[in-house]
Amino acid sequence: MAPKKPKVVEEALLYAKPEIECVIAESPGLEDDEDPLLEPETQQKVHELFDGTGERNIPSSDAKKLLKDLGVVMDDARYARLVDPYVRAFQSNAETLSRKQFMDVARHVLAPAVRYGARLRKAASRGDLERVKDYIARGCDGKGSDGLGFTAVHCAAQHNRAETVKALINEICGKGYCNAQDERGWSPLHVCAAEGRLETLQLLLGLGSDASLKTVHGRTPLHWACAKGRLVCVEALLKGKADLKAGDEAGMTALHLAAQHGHLEVCQRLIKAKASPEAENTLGRRPTDFQDAEFWAAALA
Repeated sequence: MAPKKPKVVEEALLYAKPEIECVIAESPGLEDDEDPLLEPETQQKVHELFDGTGERNIPSSDAKKLLKDLGVVMDDARYARLVDPYVRAFQSNAETLSRKQFMDVARHVLAPAVRYGARLRKAASRGDLERVKDYIARGCDGKGSDGLGFTAVHCAAQHNRAETVKALINEICGKGYCNAQDERGWSPLHVCAAEGRLETLQLLLGLGSDASLKTVHGRTPLHWACAKGRLVCVEALLKGKADLKAGDEAGMTALHLAAQHGHLEVCQRLIKAKASPEAENTLGRRPTDFQDAEFWAAALA
């Protein structure tokens, strides 16, 4: 029989301090990747741009133009903060860059979406607009999404980062992203309605979000606000002309869902807005079938 491990060793394993991974560096510069790599196509483009100069070495000051051709577009202040440190680190004593040195600068500065898209969306979730703009200036696609179609606008909306949502739509992604839908059909407005993010929900409505958009299961933002009992969001959506009569794929209206989940105040508000307690879903069930007589007496009072 194998000998038992000493208790002190077991406790050391159980209570060892967890190793924390710094997903987004707290430094004002770039992430400290140990050895950032570029895709083969991008590496080839970097080489072609450098070779196109016809020089063995280029002045360090020329790096800005070549990086711009690679999609790195920055004002002087952002360039000084994000690029100059790498140029100084890799340049020769004569303040020039060889082909290899320029490649070293490029692979540390460029932020392809395949590697940095998730970080951009995380920054949007945190409301860190400057970091979002840093990624975009380094060539990351601000309009990109994760594998399920969730964009930076969705992420910022989910965490009620109204100013970040506003900047993403007005300055980066365009008005169409008010109504961007992921693979499940969720728009940023759906996210706000379900999570109770009133400030951002009102902002999105003001920017032109469509309150009638449906998910793949036929649910509008109002459906989700009612199912979750988000009364203030229900109020805002009703002011935004949300359709009270819309049914999901099962014929469930917003009132069906509010009743099903026992949200009395939401039911009262919907009835005040003329929602019908007698509407039937595809199985012939009415909102009044989901709660007892006492509940409905209060809802209809």
